[in-house]
Amino acid sequence: MYTLDQLHAFVCVCESGSISAAARRLGKAQSAVSQSIANLEIALDQTLFDRSGGAATLTQTGAAVLAMVKVLLAQNTLFEQRVAALSRHEESGLIVAFEDSLWTDPVGAVFARLQSRFPHTKLDIRLSEAEDIARGLSDGSIHIGISYHVQPQPPYRATHLGSQAFVAVASREHPLAGQQNITQDELADHCQLLHATKDTPVLSPKVWLANGYYLMLDMVAYTLGWAILPHSLLGDDIWDNIVALDLAEPLLPAPKAITALTAPSYTAGAVTAFLLTELAEVFGDKKAV
Repeated sequence: MYTLDQLHAFVCVCESGSISAAARRLGKAQSAVSQSIANLEIALDQTLFDRSGGAATLTQTGAAVLAMVKVLLAQNTLFEQRVAALSRHEESGLIVAFEDSLWTDPVGAVFARLQSRFPHTKLDIRLSEAEDIARGLSDGSIHIGISYHVQPQPPYRATHLGSQAFVAVASREHPLAGQQNITQDELADHCQLLHATKDTPVLSPKVWLANGYYLMLDMVAYTLGWAILPHSLLGDDIWDNIVALDLAEPLLPAPKAITALTAPSYTAGAVTAFLLTELAEVFGDKKAV
């Protein structure tokens, strides 16, 4: 049976160009490297080098084996790294679902940092409705759900991350865009765009529905109506085409708490701790509590 040392020696000889060069690179005697190669050929029952010309020249079979050995060694390295990550209590995989509008550029940056710090954790990131997140947490198909605050039911574990403010917006082409001190009566003269599944104040008898905040944002841009949207949804580039409405009355909903719910069957580790702390920074709190 071949060994990893023999495979490493074989690759080193191929990359170094000779057994003597490989021996210097490996810090071993030339005879030891030659013996490793000979033992590997015996274990594989293949001739890897042609030695008829005095120097060891890779055979056609040897070239085919080299490609496979490189893959095998890479997989072994990955295996060792993942085992080491497990010993540091880093999750091997994590399924995270975000409610509509909570995935923003700063959140994406969090996952870029997470990938850099925990390269061996496989991430599955989803955008889901609150009801789908609850079902996923219940059946174990989602590990962590990032959602607007709901009263958590045992045995879910809840972590407060911060809050989300809301703003009334319209297209720059909308009749309300240039007005100041807009009253509820003035809002009622125009179509209000509402999220079909969210609890948002209905301030106009003229209503169009949409099943997502991002869709609502597009509808606002097309001057189909005005809307109350999460402030974090409105990046710097959005304000080229959209304006915040100057309301004369306190008509906006109060900021909504953002919560991370963890499935009861999921054992949180270092990756989860990092993620929740980083998300708390994004959503407004100094640390996850």
